[in-house]
Amino acid sequence: EEDLYVAGLEWSESMGADIFTSSLGYMDWYEYADYDGATAVTTLAIEAAVANGLIAFVPMGNSGPEPATLGAPADAAGAITLGATSVDGTLAPFSSRGPTADGRIKPDVSAPGWQVITVEPMSGQGYIAVNGTSFSTPIAAGVAALLLEADPTLTPQQMQELLRSTASQADAPDNDLGYGIIDAVAAVGAACSCADADADNSYDQACGGNDCNDQDPAIHPWAFEICGNMIDDDCDTLVDELDPDCSPDDTGTDTGTDSTGGDEVDTTAESSGDEVSADSDDSGCACSLGEDPRAPLGWMGLLGLLALLKRRRV
Repeated sequence: EEDLYVAGLEWSESMGADIFTSSLGYMDWYEYADYDGATAVTTLAIEAAVANGLIAFVPMGNSGPEPATLGAPADAAGAITLGATSVDGTLAPFSSRGPTADGRIKPDVSAPGWQVITVEPMSGQGYIAVNGTSFSTPIAAGVAALLLEADPTLTPQQMQELLRSTASQADAPDNDLGYGIIDAVAAVGAACSCADADADNSYDQACGGNDCNDQDPAIHPWAFEICGNMIDDDCDTLVDELDPDCSPDDTGTDTGTDSTGGDEVDTTAESSGDEVSADSDDSGCACSLGEDPRAPLGWMGLLGLLALLKRRRV
């Protein structure tokens, strides 16, 4: 079975994947002394893939709470190995513990692995609540995908250090939680050198964002165009009468009196309107009330809880 694991890992790398996540682990034919980062077949394969630039996430295992209960390839030094936490943020009792046979701290970090909601694997028609480091692992991989979006140049080593250094107990790691529970917000913030100075959820154009004035929270790409103020309020490079959101006779905010732009008063709001994410008027006409696909989604909303259900789940 490990040969199949290696084949899948090699295929992922050959297809140009940036991140590899697998919820498999092997203990049946190994002894604890083999978990030294240099013996198990899958451990060696992970190390080779990481050396080639693949960011690898693997589960710690579900053999806790005793120490030294990890399996392979959880012992791989280059892998980002996940422990599991309960809903209250404490370590799940089943989560395997370190250290590795050669004395290294594992897991690296921990993530939710208790009562995680995922698809029902047999019928695919519903959802179930599941437990295991199998489910902590893809959650952490989802965070890594966000980090790569913030900084596509991150190497496997940098990713591992970034997740460790921003986790809940980075200053006092142990063999239970590792460096602690992952903190996606802190990690993305550390990875992104671009600051949102005016806290309007849009980054400055100077660092690759789309906010044309990062000093004014009223100016951002999904703002209303205020007609007559000679300011590009919605960052579309068009000002006042040149902006389709304004008509030549506008002297202020378009409130629906000329059937142009975001219509907050007239019930016949147009599709050209800019929806305000928190209001109750569907003025954008392309979305449900208070939700505009052009408005900024919270980045955590992008985090998919993808659990890879395999024949040997750990």
